[in-house]
Amino acid sequence: MASYLHKATGAVKHALPSHKDADTDTGELPPSATVEREEKPIDEIGLTVFQDKNVKHEVLVKLNQLKLDDAKHGLGEVRELFDEGEEGIQFYKPISYMIISVPHGEDFIGKILLDNEGHCIHVRVFSPPGGTGPYKFHSIDTRPTEDGGALFKQSDKLKYFEY
Repeated sequence: MASYLHKATGAVKHALPSHKDADTDTGELPPSATVEREEKPIDEIGLTVFQDKNVKHEVLVKLNQLKLDDAKHGLGEVRELFDEGEEGIQFYKPISYMIISVPHGEDFIGKILLDNEGHCIHVRVFSPPGGTGPYKFHSIDTRPTEDGGALFKQSDKLKYFEY
């Protein structure tokens, strides 16, 4: 496990393995977490979570922030989606999800389709025990730019991510 120095606090942080280093299809789970439900096509439960008004709003705000950060810092997180000539986000369509049981509730990891070219994002949403909400957007999975940044293909499997 790689370590790095957190710039703001000066604390030593430990980085989780990258997607390339993950030794399972679900990524590196924390010791106290278990896979409650493997990746499956979206159903009523998944739609309830990922179409939640607050979750959807926060995901779209985060995508816009990634776009602005790309333009400002050249990060390339969502470049393919917003390159010149591209239409950007055409729709927000949850297509699959998995559930990770954690000691304080459940993490829903979802795959959201954004355009007709098959660009997807992987989103993490938290729910207190029982999975009935309130749902709280946690993050969008991002990889190094050379691995695709925040954009995934429809065929990419969902993996647990901690950040």
